[in-house]
Amino acid sequence: GRWDEVARSYGILVERNPDDVDAYRMLATAYNRQGHTQKEIDAYKQIIRIEPSSSDVYTSLGNLYVGLKRYKKAIEQYQAGLAVDPESELLYYNMGNVLAAQQEYRAAIDAFVGYLRTAPDGRLVQKVRDKVEGLRFKVMWNEQ
Repeated sequence: GRWDEVARSYGILVERNPDDVDAYRMLATAYNRQGHTQKEIDAYKQIIRIEPSSSDVYTSLGNLYVGLKRYKKAIEQYQAGLAVDPESELLYYNMGNVLAAQQEYRAAIDAFVGYLRTAPDGRLVQKVRDKVEGLRFKVMWNEQ
């Protein structure tokens, strides 16, 4: 189909220009549309090799790992993204959700507090505050 052709074209382009970030982004998108998750991950890793400060790529990689139920890898990607962009509210939010699902409540609270610090007027503020309140209750409950 169309995405096979796109993947082929951009595959050729990155072979000729191995530092073309935009080509790797299109290649990752094509692999996503084709359902080739490992190839998509590999394309994102190439972007990080070229441009290690691309926090959106760490977000995408983390989300892919969540989809694969590889939560530790997802958290590692979110943390790596925050190391290059400590103001990324999306990385904090996603990491908080994964940590909460893994019952790592204190770490999830820390991540959500990071979200609230970086996005005090964000559209998810009330939702995040509610999550933090619920997680604090779980921490108290588990300590009894």
